[in-house]
Amino acid sequence: MDKFLKRTSVEYAIGLESTALEDYGISGIPHAFLVDQAGKIVWHGHPAEPEMEKAISNALLTAPR
Repeated sequence: MDKFLKRTSVEYAIGLESTALEDYGISGIPHAFLVDQAGKIVWHGHPAEPEMEKAISNALLTAPR
């Protein structure tokens, strides 16, 4: 990762030397989280998965207004 970061500008957080990968069940990068208004993780996975769009739509439909 060090070589990559030296030659590439990264504008997002990278959790190196952290237990976050294991704590949150992250199996690959990129990895996205959808968090509801109460702070609960309602979906996580690769952001290109079609399930992400479904989870966002569902969260918007069930969100308090």
